[in-house]
Amino acid sequence: MWEAMIPVSATAIEDPVLPDELLPADWPRSEVRAAIGAAGMILGPAVLEYIGQLGHLTP
Repeated sequence: MWEAMIPVSATAIEDPVLPDELLPADWPRSEVRAAIGAAGMILGPAVLEYIGQLGHLTP
C-alpha cells in the first residue's frame, strides 16, 4: 500500500523549499502538497490499521 505514495513523496523530497518567487513558474509545489494531503486522507486509515496489526505479530 505504501508504494502508492512513492511518486508523490519523491516529488515532495525534491522540493527545494525556496520562496515561490525563486521557483520556476511551473513548479508543482501546491499540486504536490494537495496530492500528499489527499493521499493521506485516503490511505491514512488503512495505513494506521496495518501498522496496528504489525504490533500483534510475534517474531
